[in-house]
Amino acid sequence: MSRLSDALAAADAAFWAAVAAAYPEATTGDLDPGTTLAFDATSERAVQTWVELNATSDRALCAALPVYNGWRAFYEYPGQIEYAHSDAEVRVVCTSDWERPETLDVQLQRRDGTDDGDGDVFPWPRRDRTWGGMFALLRPFLDRYQPACPACGATKAAK
Repeated sequence: MSRLSDALAAADAAFWAAVAAAYPEATTGDLDPGTTLAFDATSERAVQTWVELNATSDRALCAALPVYNGWRAFYEYPGQIEYAHSDAEVRVVCTSDWERPETLDVQLQRRDGTDDGDGDVFPWPRRDRTWGGMFALLRPFLDRYQPACPACGATKAAK
């Protein structure tokens, strides 16, 4: 589980314990599935927004990045975050302020560490550094390099 998942699970348990304590006459903890899904999605977005507004470190930014179609974000060191997928041929490597100040350099590296040749440098002003902003820049790369689905056999997206 991720830090985000752990925090949400702990918050959910504490929330429902407080509700149960306030309503001792409730004998079960049932909630309909639609409400549960909406509550979980809203809670996740609230925590991501809270992290975005209150934590500015690379580690906090990385912790807020979503798992996306099997791609997971990893903090490598200050200024560098990577998205990796266990079945992908490449890693999406993001380095802030590498080429020049207030930019995000995105490179694709093969498993052997060599450069794939794909990538770009995007404007990324410090005041706009949020997980949502970073994810919006990275998502096209994650989609482009999405591995084939082992269950359905769908082919990889064209590079």
